Amino acid sequence: MDQWHFRSLGEQFVVSRAQRPSTSGSPVDVAHAAFLVESIADAPHAHRQRPALVELLSNVSGLSRFTLERATVEQLTAHAGRAIRRGELVARRTSGPTAVEQHRSVAPLGPAEALPVWYEVKVVDPAGRPIAGIELAMTIDGAVMKQSTDGGGKVRLDDIAESASVSIALADPKKARETAQPMWDEGLERTVKEGRDVSLVCPQGPKVTVHLPSKTPQRLVLLPRLVRLRLKGMHFDTAKCFLLPQAMKGIRKLRSVYDETPDPRVLITGHTDTAGTEADNTSLSLERADSISAFLSNQVPPWLAYYDAAKSNEKRWGTREDQYMLSALPESSAPYLDGAITGVRDARTLAAIKQFQAAEGLEVDGITGPKTRGKLIEKYMGLEMTTLPEGAEVVTHGCGEFFREVDTGDGVAEQANRRVEIFMFSGSITPPPPGKTSAKGSTEYPQWRKKVSENVDLDNAGDDGFPLHVQLHDDTYAPCANVAFRVIPSSGDEIGGVTDGDGWAFVVVPGDGSQPVRIEYPSTSEPDASINVATVALVDRKEETEEALLAHLSNLGFLAGDGPQSAAILRFQAAKNLPRTASFDGDTRAAILRAAGGGNDSVTQELRT
Repeated sequence: MDQWHFRSLGEQFVVSRAQRPSTSGSPVDVAHAAFLVESIADAPHAHRQRPALVELLSNVSGLSRFTLERATVEQLTAHAGRAIRRGELVARRTSGPTAVEQHRSVAPLGPAEALPVWYEVKVVDPAGRPIAGIELAMTIDGAVMKQSTDGGGKVRLDDIAESASVSIALADPKKARETAQPMWDEGLERTVKEGRDVSLVCPQGPKVTVHLPSKTPQRLVLLPRLVRLRLKGMHFDTAKCFLLPQAMKGIRKLRSVYDETPDPRVLITGHTDTAGTEADNTSLSLERADSISAFLSNQVPPWLAYYDAAKSNEKRWGTREDQYMLSALPESSAPYLDGAITGVRDARTLAAIKQFQAAEGLEVDGITGPKTRGKLIEKYMGLEMTTLPEGAEVVTHGCGEFFREVDTGDGVAEQANRRVEIFMFSGSITPPPPGKTSAKGSTEYPQWRKKVSENVDLDNAGDDGFPLHVQLHDDTYAPCANVAFRVIPSSGDEIGGVTDGDGWAFVVVPGDGSQPVRIEYPSTSEPDASINVATVALVDRKEETEEALLAHLSNLGFLAGDGPQSAAILRFQAAKNLPRTASFDGDTRAAILRAAGGGNDSVTQELRT
């Protein structure tokens, strides 16, 4: 019990524990104590005050509950008076001077205070069920206190000034997610909607602070993070499932969202318009979902199969798809093929094929057989930041024409309905898909949509920016695997992510890459680990200019402060067991590029031994 409410002869008091105990109470508090001692015995319902007063005094006076329960009302009020004098309790009037005070000509004790108010919040799951044990950080006029929800999911604050500013936030989002996860995994439909007294909070998303109104119960709904990423633009040719180069910007954004999602599961859903038959559209929607899945996991055979003569003419790939890939390769350099995509095997296309074959060590015959096309697909799938980590769980599903963005009749070609949607679940996919495709009237896709906590339009993912690909390590040069990091560019807008199993961080930094960025990360996954801070130069991993090579050495930890460049080169050469030339000779250049590019002989691995 935190308060004792007492009413006598028209006057109301609230007695509560003092936040900062002092050696003696204030004069006003002493006067209140004297009045309480004198008048409580005359209160019409004094016996009803006894349990509350016992509870309060047992927490502050050091007396046993047994002793207090046996005391008379007069003795209890005497204890209360002494506790107020010692500063352990505070008595506050919530009404005007009493008739007793006026009769005794007692000087007024000051203006009446505003009646204290209460604040209450209930934490629930999406189905409205209370969640116990969620720790909330409650800020009251700038002072922060922490309190966990009770068995009914509630936290209540009493005796707070009505003028106070009160807000709440999750004290430990990770722990909140772990507490709520078993309830989320049950997959119940979300029935609670956002409103004036309801706030939606995702523990895995950006921090949300909720301002509480007084005397109005609020509900805080903990949602699992479910991001819906949409590709709605022209990313496929008609009736085909080849992923066009213009989709790469959105795919890179997809990778960054994956890195930011705890325990991610990926569900790729394909959709079509109503042009064509229902059966054909269902088949095409699944093919497009499967095509993106293969691209994200660098699976060459499923793509290569689309060149097979067994495919129908409208779905079969050929010179046109070759041209698309040649126009996007090599990365960060002039493309093998420049100009319009025509689907015609002309002289410029033949020259581009031969140039590609020569660069990849293939037979230079200009023939696009399985070896050349397999290598072409492999390089196209390997574009920077377009691949999910090995072992990523990806499920594909075809929704056909049944769940349209724009409501149309049958036989209508509508670009907005020809789309791919990627759901990024944190934890299990709930409800699970009804097989590989949905039938008309299936309920699973609408339930996924209802659970979405964030929508991302991959067609408007911003400029491509500059890809940052760097391995993070601690003071012992051990790679920091699976740790959360944040990149802070000169613009100040933070970009988050999680390193892979080898400690490599992948993000796309907005801008042209001319300014270095700050990157912060812990040494381990422990929450209380110290934070490492490094300044990283944005440099293309393939660039071989002297300036770029020095930037690589800086990012790898060999160029410290204003030290001489030759010393950095010598340290690197020593680590790689290369001739100590102190210059960028051929072997040194190659070793730097391998280390910066994430090769198996990464320099951090060498320095650990």
